[in-house]
Amino acid sequence: MNTLDAGGRWCPQCGAEYRPAFDTCADCGVALVTERPSPVARDGDHEVVEYDLADWPAERRTRVELVLRGAEIPQVWDSGRLVVPHSHEAEVDAVVDEAKAVPATGTLQDEPDTTPPPSVDAPDSPALAEPGRRLAGYVVDSIILGLVWLWTYVGVFHRDRQAVAPQLVLTAWVALYHIVPVALRGRTPGKVAAGTKIVGAADHAVPGWRRAAIRWVVPAGPGLLVLLVPPLDRALGPLELVWTIAVYLPITSSPVRQGLHDRAAATLVVLAEDRTPARAGHR
Repeated sequence: MNTLDAGGRWCPQCGAEYRPAFDTCADCGVALVTERPSPVARDGDHEVVEYDLADWPAERRTRVELVLRGAEIPQVWDSGRLVVPHSHEAEVDAVVDEAKAVPATGTLQDEPDTTPPPSVDAPDSPALAEPGRRLAGYVVDSIILGLVWLWTYVGVFHRDRQAVAPQLVLTAWVALYHIVPVALRGRTPGKVAAGTKIVGAADHAVPGWRRAAIRWVVPAGPGLLVLLVPPLDRALGPLELVWTIAVYLPITSSPVRQGLHDRAAATLVVLAEDRTPARAGHR
């Protein structure tokens, strides 16, 4: 048990946590216990299914854990073995099969990593950011960069807006805007406003320069291509639209909400902090 939980009490049915002064669950009406109940046990399904994933890379096991947490499926990890209620077997089978089909980016597949995944109750296990929250951050960043574009073309290069110079300056601004704060803190101003951040898919750490650069280059591909081949400028609009859809649409279907840029950089977009309001009497 985490030392921060010392003295707390839990409901054996719903798993809600209470301060030591409380003796009964306000929702279930049952006596509280001093030991945190297993998430599988309190699901009400006494039959369980085990998956031996000890020979999987840590990144792949983490992918499974995050998807199950997002689907609110109870789970317990024991030295690489995943235990879930029998009632969720079909859902977990699909998640495991999909994770198995995705190549691990951080570990050689012929040298399995036996490091156990983080505990379900570990404080550093991130919650994935919802697509709506990610879209809000994208809109804020787009507004800020739109103002930069306006200042660049109208204020600085108002005499020659078709020249290559303003395009290079604007591209440099956009690159710095996205790469520097993501590499150092995992957050652009838009993500700060939306309450999200970017972390490594395997280690949940700040992305660093390489992953931040890859994550920006992938969606910026059409614009960079036009800089190298100026005659393509006429086709930039449709090309950017198609490429933007291709990059960001997978977020809505990916189990861990990764776009193409996330997959290429091996990153995840997660909530920056737990914004779930606590109920009265709960810690």
